[in-house]
Amino acid sequence: MKVSQESTYDDVVKATVTFLRKEGQGILVNGNLILTAAHCIDFSCEGEMALDHHFIEDIKTIEGELKVAPLCVEPVSDIVVLGSLDGQTFFKESMDFEKFCQHTKPIPLCQNDFALFQQFKVHIYTHKGTWVTGSAMQCQEDAHALWIDFDEQIEGGTSGGPIINDVGELVGIVSTSSISEGERKCMGASPRPHLALPIWVCRQIFGKETRHLVQPLSI
Repeated sequence: MKVSQESTYDDVVKATVTFLRKEGQGILVNGNLILTAAHCIDFSCEGEMALDHHFIEDIKTIEGELKVAPLCVEPVSDIVVLGSLDGQTFFKESMDFEKFCQHTKPIPLCQNDFALFQQFKVHIYTHKGTWVTGSAMQCQEDAHALWIDFDEQIEGGTSGGPIINDVGELVGIVSTSSISEGERKCMGASPRPHLALPIWVCRQIFGKETRHLVQPLSI
């Protein structure tokens, strides 16, 4: 992987987490939040909420195994945001996650628009600990997804993992539509977090300065 900053490789590796229940990856971003693909977590919506009912995900990080909770699920875009469990009910678990965030540099999200149909280089950190380089392009103005193209097949265990540009910014998340099963190449859509996520999440990540244009429905 060739990027403008030598430390980018190590930063992404340290900020990448593994989901243990359904398998997949996630990435730590600003605001002490983890982004992954929605299909990587064990979450179902039955139209009701129960008092004292908690959705908990087990992840593996550089700090060891931790527990986090889904905060926002966007099943159409196949992206989810996770963060700390309730500190009053899960004090130790929330403190362990906070310690991980304090010791880990978050990966910045890219908010840039790209010239239509102009390819640029991107990199995927796989669940096998390797890097795969390919290209991405924007096919529609303000599109919630980028089209990615890799000469290697991306396996399912890499779902939810980071797609990074040459300056070390997160431009997308590996989604179900990003993986071409049974093909030598990998081609498909990748959700762009700053457009696919609701505005309250983007404000927590970017502060008040966000270019988020559309607020999709949250489930």
